[in-house]
Parts: sequence; structure tokens; C-alpha cells
Amino acid sequence: MEEETPLTSNSPPNGKVTSPPPPPPPPPAEQPTPVAGVKRRRTGLPSQQVSFEAPYAPASLEEKSNWQGFCEIESDPAIFNNLLRGLGVKGAKLQEIYSLDEDQLAFLPKPVFGLIFLFQYSPELVSGEVEGKCPANIWFANQVAENCCATVALTNMVNNIPTMIDLGAPMRTLREHTMLFTPAYRGDAIVNSRFIKTAHNLYARKIDMINADALMEEKWSESRKKRRVGGKANSRKKKIPQGEDAFHFVAYMPIDGNIWALDGLQNNPQKFADVMTDDWIQEVAPLLTARMADCADQSIEFNLLALLKDPYDDKRTELIQNLKFISSAEEKLNTIDSEWKSLIDISSDSSIPGTSPNHDITKSDIEAAILTPSFAETLAKADEVASLIELRQQLIQEQLSIRGEVQDLVMSRKLEETKALDRQNDYVPLAQRWFQMLAENQVLRDVIESP
Repeated sequence: MEEETPLTSNSPPNGKVTSPPPPPPPPPAEQPTPVAGVKRRRTGLPSQQVSFEAPYAPASLEEKSNWQGFCEIESDPAIFNNLLRGLGVKGAKLQEIYSLDEDQLAFLPKPVFGLIFLFQYSPELVSGEVEGKCPANIWFANQVAENCCATVALTNMVNNIPTMIDLGAPMRTLREHTMLFTPAYRGDAIVNSRFIKTAHNLYARKIDMINADALMEEKWSESRKKRRVGGKANSRKKKIPQGEDAFHFVAYMPIDGNIWALDGLQNNPQKFADVMTDDWIQEVAPLLTARMADCADQSIEFNLLALLKDPYDDKRTELIQNLKFISSAEEKLNTIDSEWKSLIDISSDSSIPGTSPNHDITKSDIEAAILTPSFAETLAKADEVASLIELRQQLIQEQLSIRGEVQDLVMSRKLEETKALDRQNDYVPLAQRWFQMLAENQVLRDVIESP
């Protein structure tokens, strides 16, 4: 289970200082087993004096890539969308849902591939019968390491819609390589995948890495103590201590006529409901609404994300096609009257040129576009300069609308990338240095003790 933090005003604090990382434990003798992640509240500083240099300096990209753990990340659509792109997945995006009522769901871009439900962990909310064996038509992986349940949920979802989106070469290779694996070994493949770990741990702060390693050292020490006294460490069932914050992701999606709950902590998928209509969201909404109400009654924090078809790719394709139509109309105009531009006001022409770096459109993209049968028929009927100029003007007006939508999507993506990049920065050393300077100037005590 991952230690995720919903974006609410009373979200639990992040960042704890712990002892330096221990050596990794030896590999398990048995098949990997799903484990639950636990967020531990720690107060105070470690007993040793904190250094403002290494090992508390920001982690390098190489350190993040080579780190054996997984960091905590917030349940923010901007971060998750950047994570998806980091995994090489294209054609899908995540969007937060604030309500499951019919009016709100109507505004969701279609299709909706699945839903990710994040909630503060409670055993009552993950109960239910699961399949005795993972169905052959479902790609499902267990969560076998802490703090990676969001990545496991995303990986489970995208690998069940391989023909609807572009998985990218690394994810496609992972899927094909693990098709015959059990869910546990698929989970093991995820946590040992360098490209997945690198994309996830871009958000790792050095202090998070140290804290996670210290927690692993503590658990390993407890396990060794149990073995010395003849006990047996039970890694298959983890009890969540009272008062600790633990958050978990469960994915819901339609697969071959059924709605499945893909919970990495369960051994296998859970059949959640049957799909009786084309709009599976409307069928699952009452069930999830009841679950959200249970969370609210127990004062449990939660949020809901939808995995959607990314409209950018479709709008970009639509813009390329529009440019192809305009180009074809201009080519026909040139064959009829090479001086046709003198008949229009070129200075007021608001169309974009044949290529557009701002929209990632190249000349080869336009040349590869195919005329639709309906436009080809319209173009064939326009055999006079006036009718062709009118057709061209109509296409330019259509282009203005498409460009506006594309630019909005591009701006939204840039804002997401900026937010994700900011989250990747490690400001802990800056804060440490600031407090050190306050102490050196003998004003830190006054700041702390001031009312």
C-alpha cells in the first residue's frame, strides 16, 4: 500500500527525518506476497546531529534511479499524468472527480477507461470475495512493496486497455514478458523494473529515501528477532496499527462485460458488478457512492480519479486533418487560377501555416493525413474559384475553434508539467540551511519562543 496523501486541507504532514539507510534484506525464499504500506508518524529529530551536507543533500537522478524503494507521492492528477508520460504511456490522462451524480459525469470526456479510488485504509473497505485464480483475460499484478500502490494501480489499468492507448515500448515489453506470470510475480516485475522505478522516484526527496530505508531496517530487525525465538514472521497479513495513517488505491474498470476491482493487496481481482449497458460508469456509480458514504461516516479521507482518453491526441489529429483539407483546397485553386490570392484579403487570413511547432505538427504529419470520403466529395463538387474560396474560408473558421481547444489542452499540460517539476525539487536542504543561518545569527531561539 502506498502512503498517498489526498489533496485536502487536513492532509497528514510529509517528510520525516530518520537514520541512514541499512543494507537491503536478502531476497525472499517464497513467491512475493502483497504487503500494505503504512504511514508512520514520527516526531522529533534523530539522536545523531543532523548534517546539512551529505547524506541530506538533494538526491541525484542516478541515486533516485538506483534506490531500491518507492517514495510517497500525492494523489494529484498533475503528478499522475506526468508519471504516466514518464512510463511512456500516451493517449490517456487522469482527472479528479468530485461527484458521481449524473450531471457531473456527463461532462467527463469519453471514453472513461477506469476509476481509481483512494481512501484512508480500513480493513472493512477492502473486504469481499476475490477470484480463486486470476482470469486469463485480465492483466493483474499484486503490490509487493510499500509506497507503490498508485503505480501498481496505474500499471494494472493501462495493461488492460493495450489496444485503446499507446502503451509505449517499455510498458508493452513488460506486459508481453509477464503475460504468463502469476499476479505476485508480475508485482515483483514492477518493483524490479528500472523504467517504472525511475519514473516513480523522480518525486523522491532524500529525507523520504532515508526514512523509508530506516523503516525497512526496523522491520527487518523485528523479523530477525522473531526467527531467533522460534517465531515466524507473517508477511502475508499485515495489521494496520491504530492511529497510523495509511492510504490505498483500488482501481475499477470494465473488462469483457464485467466491472472488476483491481486491488493490489488482494491475491486476485474481484468481480465488482456486471456491465448491463454501454455506460458502465452509471452502473458502478451507486456502488462507489455507497463506499464513499461509508468513508464519510467514518471520517475517512478519500478521493476519486478517472482514467480517460486524452483529448489532446484526437484534437491534434483533427487539426492536422483540417490543415490537409485547406492544403487540398488551395492546390485545386492553384490549378484553376494561380492568381486566386489576389481575390482575398491575405492580411486578415487567420489560418496557421502548413506546419506548427507550437502544436507539434510537421509537414510529414499533414502529408500522411487522408482525406475523408465526405470532404473528397465536397472538394470534387467545388469546381469554381468562388466556391473553392468559400470552402477554404469555412475550413479556416473551423480551424480557429480547433486551435483554441488544442491550445487550452497544451496550456493545461504545461501547467501540469510545471507543477510536477516543482514537486520533484527537494527544498529540505534549503530549509535546513535557513534554520542553520538563523541559529548562527542567534535568532532561532527568539523565533521559536515568540508568541
